[in-house]
Amino acid sequence: MAHELVENKRLDGKTHAELVEMLGRPDIENPGDEGMRWLLGYYAKGLFDESIWLGITIKDGSASGAIIFTNWDDPRDR
Repeated sequence: MAHELVENKRLDGKTHAELVEMLGRPDIENPGDEGMRWLLGYYAKGLFDESIWLGITIKDGSASGAIIFTNWDDPRDR
């Protein structure tokens, strides 16, 4: 589902409130380019597991540039 939302740009132009209503509260919320992140799950790769995220940048009050990415560490632990 997340891939479909990103590929078809269905999240672009949404406000913060619309994103929270649609996706729930983000796991991480930072101002600027880091924007909002939702943890989608984990991918077991042996020694180094990866976390999979949906990231959305908020500029001028609306969403743009939604991506799905992987990360070795879980930034919620910081």
